[in-house]
Amino acid sequence: MLKLPSKRWKKAQAKAEDQGRCILTFTSPIYDEHELREVVEEDIETCLQQGDRVIGIEWDTKSVMLEISDCETFKRRLIFVNILIEE
Repeated sequence: MLKLPSKRWKKAQAKAEDQGRCILTFTSPIYDEHELREVVEEDIETCLQQGDRVIGIEWDTKSVMLEISDCETFKRRLIFVNILIEE
């Protein structure tokens, strides 16, 4: 039986801000801005609930600002797209 290669795990830190905002900063290597945008579109946006949204992406800090209703639930959902939250 053939196995598909597993998707590479990405590590990030999540910091809850006021007004339902959360900043997700990647600590694992992301090599260019295109890859960061791809991670946002393919992985992060699939973990958002209805009404949640991506506010901004900053390549300099490899961070994504989100407006979400429940940060803890969002962090648990990231595991399913191979994003590990470091505390």
